[in-house]
Amino acid sequence: MDFTASDPLRCPACSELVGAKAEFCAACGVRITGESRPAVTLPVVRAQHAWKAVRSAAFCYLALLAEVVVLRVVDAGERTVALSAAADLVMLLIVVVFAWPIRGTIVRLLRLPRMDPVAWALLGVGPACCWLANQAIISTTDALPGVLTSDPIAELRLAGASTGVVFLLVGVTPPLFEELAFRGVMLERIHNSFGVRPAAIVVSILFSILHLALLSFVPLAVLALVLASLRLRTGSLWPAIVGHALFNLMTLLLASRGT
Repeated sequence: MDFTASDPLRCPACSELVGAKAEFCAACGVRITGESRPAVTLPVVRAQHAWKAVRSAAFCYLALLAEVVVLRVVDAGERTVALSAAADLVMLLIVVVFAWPIRGTIVRLLRLPRMDPVAWALLGVGPACCWLANQAIISTTDALPGVLTSDPIAELRLAGASTGVVFLLVGVTPPLFEELAFRGVMLERIHNSFGVRPAAIVVSILFSILHLALLSFVPLAVLALVLASLRLRTGSLWPAIVGHALFNLMTLLLASRGT
């Protein structure tokens, strides 16, 4: 329904007082406009905001995917320490750019978590089970002809990285930056449009695709669902960051092959 504001201090639809420079009525969502512009009702406004949020999440993901693809193309074989560090810096820049408009929400997600028995169980069992499933798939298919697997830890060690550097580039920066991107920016951006559960599933699938590891697709997607559940259940990103780090560091701690 369209309205024209006859009194600039009152909404033409509900007669609530509004500010002299207000574009929308805070009570009913009707746009306070002149004859030259049609009014926009609240559902349309919400749809516009939802589209902007989804579009921002999509651009964030495409930027991260482009970085991963470029990294794979540039990496001629051995992963150097400088290349891994540069990739982390680029990821941090992407996360900061897309997190900045919702920085208040992201800061709130970095508060202390509200842990309960279910959250502790998810954190204690989820990453370990996903890692074991991933290792089982890789060990079963590694000997098959034409199957390519990667071992970032081994590549960093061959490049001369110390244990401390490997720990930083595998167990600290990727979990922190990827959780800020996926369970932070993207999940926060799209859950109002899709609903919490569908958004968690979509973000988890995108997370698995980003790693460009076909053999690990299912374990990584399940891991991402566990991390999304931790973030939603505890209201904090820290359990997801810790769970992600545990998954990445199991290879280093147990001295076996990883993804």
